[in-house]
Amino acid sequence: MVRSPVLDEHRAATRPYLIFRSGKEEFAVPSQRVLEIHSIRDDDGTQLSAQHIVVRGQSIPIVSCGSSSSTDSRTQRRRYVILIAVRSAGALPRPVALLADRVSKVVPIPSNKITALPENQVPWRIARVRLNGRFKHVIDPDRLVVP
Repeated sequence: MVRSPVLDEHRAATRPYLIFRSGKEEFAVPSQRVLEIHSIRDDDGTQLSAQHIVVRGQSIPIVSCGSSSSTDSRTQRRRYVILIAVRSAGALPRPVALLADRVSKVVPIPSNKITALPENQVPWRIARVRLNGRFKHVIDPDRLVVP
């Protein structure tokens, strides 16, 4: 099993999570770690590269959670950038951007509905939860591999 503060058995019985989709997968991130959410379009001039986005003059690393979704190059696609606070050992929290195709809402999730995953090749996917008949990957922001 993965050890993570997100799955700490001493935490509150229910915690709020932001639900979002990236590609064909859905994710849940603790909402108290979300700093802000930006809506962007492919044609709006937002400085977005494969590894960084510029927000208010600050270059913020991007971590891709899901498989990239296919798009028709003729359509203008709206995407979202979710800025979250990531803590690393001995350092202050820093912003990291997650790319999303859709941001749903903040949902309270009881801890007994979250199933921890065994160690896997994606260390930040620490658990899963079934909501409305679909599984969501629970993300531990502090385990993200930041470029």
